[in-house]
Amino acid sequence: MPHVRADASTLVLLVRRPDAPELTEEEAAELQRRLTEQEHEVVRRLQETDRLKADLVATVSHELRSPLTTVLGVFGILRVRRRRLSPAERDGLVAMGIGQSQRLQRMIEQLLLAARFEQAERGATPFQTARVELDATELVDQAGAEARARHSGRAIAVETNGSLPVRVAQDVVVQVLGNLIDNAYEHGDGRGVEVSIRSQAREIVVAVADQGPGIPPEDVPHLFESFFKSGRSRARGRGGVGMGLPIAYENARLLGGRIAVDSEIGQGTTFTLHLPLHASVPPIDPANQEGP
Repeated sequence: MPHVRADASTLVLLVRRPDAPELTEEEAAELQRRLTEQEHEVVRRLQETDRLKADLVATVSHELRSPLTTVLGVFGILRVRRRRLSPAERDGLVAMGIGQSQRLQRMIEQLLLAARFEQAERGATPFQTARVELDATELVDQAGAEARARHSGRAIAVETNGSLPVRVAQDVVVQVLGNLIDNAYEHGDGRGVEVSIRSQAREIVVAVADQGPGIPPEDVPHLFESFFKSGRSRARGRGGVGMGLPIAYENARLLGGRIAVDSEIGQGTTFTLHLPLHASVPPIDPANQEGP
């Protein structure tokens, strides 16, 4: 006879083969204990999934509401007081609205890209990247220019050891660098960002350093987890949905690279992108170039 156990969350059906030996009381108790543990684990995982979903909705809703509220406020002021505002005041409000709209757009793009990574991880949708040939310095310049526009033209210093031709997925690398530079701006206490580019062994290495307060050691292992914010970020009310670093990490992995982090309290933080050199094209020797 099958044995049926049921509770509010699970239904367990045990069927004993006719030729199976009878269980002793100890064996039956042990089997019962294991089944109960498995049931509790299933319930725990379902509850954890529900909690994570609720946290995700709350986090995203909060972070998206902030720039949206600013944009609506700008439009409200322009609508009611536009005739009483000076041209400089109107321009300032428009610039604020554009900046917050771009921030909102970037948050949504980060979330959509995270969804694409999840689908690719499950094999549902392959993640395609097109590679182009260009100089690594161009990638940093493009990422830096876009980041400066998002952060009111704040300073960025770039150090390079000359031309480093590479063949990479330009949009993907620019997004990785942009996320790292954004992170350095946001946590650098208003100071400049330093970026260095070099070749090392079989890699192209790009380091992005800030001069901020540093990251607590206990937070470092979690920096690339989705929606994670360090204790200092929460204490200072930093914005964002906590997806910049995880997406940069996944993008680097997609390209066969990696991101390392080195941080010291009071001394700042450096994120270093390593890309495999096999994705690079050989350097061009001007002496061997034919004339037009």
